[in-house]
Amino acid sequence: MSDRAWVAHGIHFNDEEIRRLGRAGVGVCHCPTSNMVLSSGQCRTKELEAAGSPIGLGVDGSASNDSSNLIEGVRHAVMINRLTYDAASVTHLDALRWATEGSSHCLGRADIGVIAPGKQADNAGAAISAALCA
Repeated sequence: MSDRAWVAHGIHFNDEEIRRLGRAGVGVCHCPTSNMVLSSGQCRTKELEAAGSPIGLGVDGSASNDSSNLIEGVRHAVMINRLTYDAASVTHLDALRWATEGSSHCLGRADIGVIAPGKQADNAGAAISAALCA
């Protein structure tokens, strides 16, 4: 286990496993839409992040996600995490961070994840960020 590894879903980790993943910097790709469709469980995003694991956001495959729409996944991440924690603890900015910075960290990519000088970005990414932050 290292910061060069990431796992998908992350819904069945106990407290000790969360600490071990965090110490190693292992990323977790949160797939809220798929997890809700399958009723498979909930990712403990706040605990994982607090332990040191970057949280990314994914859509999983067509067997458990009809649209594979990442923006829908951002919305679902906000809703399921507000239900898991509370509305004050998880905002749209958390879900946007997971979808952008967290996902790029999971992939080991320092050149993406934020709209900033020297990073790869396009007008679609800027429009999405502006719309989600409005």
